[in-house]
Amino acid sequence: MGRCAQDKVSPIFIPGNARPVPPVGPQILGDMIQFRQELIPVPPVGPQILGDMIQFRQELMYPYNLSDFTEITSAKPLHDQPLPFRLPFFGFWYHYIWIQRDGYLAFNKGLLSYKFPVKFPFVPKDNLMEEDPSMIAPWFAQQDIPTEVPHAGVYLKIVNLESEQNITLRDRIYYDFREDATCGYRIYYDFREGMIGASDFKPKFALIITWRNMTMVNRRPEMPLVTNTYQCVLATDEIRTYAMFNYEQIQWITHQDNYEGLKGSAAYVGFNAGDTSHTYEFKPYSQNPLVSYLTTRGCGNGLRGRYFFQIDGEVWPGACVEKAL
Repeated sequence: MGRCAQDKVSPIFIPGNARPVPPVGPQILGDMIQFRQELIPVPPVGPQILGDMIQFRQELMYPYNLSDFTEITSAKPLHDQPLPFRLPFFGFWYHYIWIQRDGYLAFNKGLLSYKFPVKFPFVPKDNLMEEDPSMIAPWFAQQDIPTEVPHAGVYLKIVNLESEQNITLRDRIYYDFREDATCGYRIYYDFREGMIGASDFKPKFALIITWRNMTMVNRRPEMPLVTNTYQCVLATDEIRTYAMFNYEQIQWITHQDNYEGLKGSAAYVGFNAGDTSHTYEFKPYSQNPLVSYLTTRGCGNGLRGRYFFQIDGEVWPGACVEKAL
């Protein structure tokens, strides 16, 4: 999306007069409004008014569709995705990401197996066999994709915020905010308002990863189906990186209970550098029954279920935790 047009009126030259004569200007407010509407091009499709921007920003989940569906299945637990940009995370730069069925994003091979509750950082005995996991985990637990639920699975969308041409996607993710004749994006405002110190953040790229209607592994088929839907949005200008976690639905908290998913070690939520030194666990929710409250807390951008973090260096949360918890 280009920048908004600026009002420019060329001076009028009268033959025989060396000095430009200012054009006749609007005499009343109505004329000014009319002239500005003539001078500022309006895209033929897309939201035209502030109300659309407000509506889009009230949606918890960022948009995704079937074209973003990955090949992750019960038999294929990860998707290897090269990145056409640099993603800073915990002081390292990455040009790839591994999207895991089990609710996290990885940057190395991690451990051969995980015993819950997990404890990070981890110092492996054999670095050739396994590594301290480098991960971003909105909901790390052993998960499965229920075949009886249409379109359940993992979705990935990569967006170049400077050159995206898909109008529908553009309108839903970033928006031409012309109330004050300046250009702005939905995603700009979400991250700028969601994090202290991000008021000048202008992301170039975004990753939108959505786990839709995921259930716990080895679920008993005779028990009622319970599923979770959540999302990780990463935004970066290749210098700073911010993460947004959106929790739309949580009906189970542990894979250790294959009846109801409520009794056992709860899902891990947090970030681990993979350098055997630096980690950030999102307490008090992570690996605690309180993790079930993630859909009703947070209030990033005023939305329940939304949480922000800055993750390019040390991890900083964007919201305070209620003392009552």
